[in-house]
Amino acid sequence: MNLIKNITLWNSFFYLYCLLPILLISGPFLPDLIISIISLVFLFYIFKNTNISALFKDKFIIFLLIFYVWINLSSLFSETILISMKSSFFYIRFIIFIIAGYILFEKIENFSQKYFLFILCGCIILFLDANIQYIVGKNILGFESQIRTARVSSLFGDEAILGSYLSKIFPIFLCVYLQIKRKINIYFLSIISFIFFFTIFIAGERAAIFHSLIFLLVFFTISTFNKKKIIVTIILSIIILSVLSVSIIDKDKNHRVFKSVYYQFKHGYVISKYHEEHFKSAYIMFKDSPIIGHGVKSFRNKCKDFKVGKSSCSTHPHNTYLQLLAETGLVGFILIFGFFLYISFLILKCFYLKYFKSIIFLENDKIAILVGLFTYLFPVSSNGNFFNNWLSILFFLQVSLFYIKFKNEKFF
Repeated sequence: MNLIKNITLWNSFFYLYCLLPILLISGPFLPDLIISIISLVFLFYIFKNTNISALFKDKFIIFLLIFYVWINLSSLFSETILISMKSSFFYIRFIIFIIAGYILFEKIENFSQKYFLFILCGCIILFLDANIQYIVGKNILGFESQIRTARVSSLFGDEAILGSYLSKIFPIFLCVYLQIKRKINIYFLSIISFIFFFTIFIAGERAAIFHSLIFLLVFFTISTFNKKKIIVTIILSIIILSVLSVSIIDKDKNHRVFKSVYYQFKHGYVISKYHEEHFKSAYIMFKDSPIIGHGVKSFRNKCKDFKVGKSSCSTHPHNTYLQLLAETGLVGFILIFGFFLYISFLILKCFYLKYFKSIIFLENDKIAILVGLFTYLFPVSSNGNFFNNWLSILFFLQVSLFYIKFKNEKFF
């Protein structure tokens, strides 16, 4: 009887875990609630059933705990201490969630197969709905496409984050798919990549398009698939066909994705005038408190004291590393940028061993999640708020898979 209860309990939490990618479509509340529930329950489980000292021997968990302690220390010295502590103190739930994901992976039979089905269902619904909205002008719920900004938002409604969601969920989708399929059909994989990229492109989010381009190019470059020339041809075809087909047909999309970018470059802006004012304000904030920073989520309140123009203020500086410098100081920046450098090192090692030594260093599923995190933390790009709940859940879903895949690697 106790065995049945235990199996039912494990399965219940596993299905809550699997629901997260789908529930993210509804907004941050439900997925954050699930992560909080999972974290609370597994916190008790860890203290009751796990050798706590073993956790402090895990290098990655130690790294995350150091980051957690630091952002709380930074928040304690913040002028907006309540706002900062509200975000930083409860950040521990994501670390527990990572441990919970690994425990579930060990406990649940066919973890990856079941998880993949949930992700696949969510993505199919979004693909169909987004393309209906793009062609007809309305989605299945009656939400209209954002004509003024030439964006398709699908089930996200007024929130133009469809591209951001898909660009961040694709590495998870690919990682799990590559694990459960022993024989990979490269042509099927190319069709899936095309559907993802095309939907991201019609969503009209330039940062998401840029991130997905980096992901596709880096992943297919270092993956271990045979027939290299075919792969290169396919991936280039995916990009060219998506871009050309939409750009020729859709003048608004062409203007948003290409002409506006050209206009910004022409006037000396790498991203946009507004973004660069955010960047400058964040950098001045960093110089004002270079070690400890101004506290998590402090930019929205402190930016007015470091304005360089009319558009200096926003909820965040739109760049992960400038936000970390401004809000958590040099130490917070070094921790996350150090993680990015470590990931970059592994990717370069994959590239070197593949092309110069003909050695397979990592399997394709591990490469997928590795490149996903590389793309997420890519420094030369505009980004959302690093401490935003919705984005943090997407980030830690990737980190959770990274931990599952790499925990037992010798180099980890």
